[in-house]
Amino acid sequence: MIKKDRVQFKFLIPIELKNQLEELAEANHRSLTGEILARLEDSVRTTVTLNHLLAMNSEDLKKLLEQSLVNKKQ
Repeated sequence: MIKKDRVQFKFLIPIELKNQLEELAEANHRSLTGEILARLEDSVRTTVTLNHLLAMNSEDLKKLLEQSLVNKKQ
């Protein structure tokens, strides 16, 4: 991500959550900002995927699951 693509966004979080995020960032070899961004991006990606799955009809879901099982066996 290019620095120009970023915007400063200030918000307040509980100190306990900040401390947990700092520990996780250190364990994952990331900055605090990097850890927060990684977790936010993962959350958004998961939500988009879940919404896509919920919008699928049962036949499409069945095909997706069958293909997933085939790929897992390989």
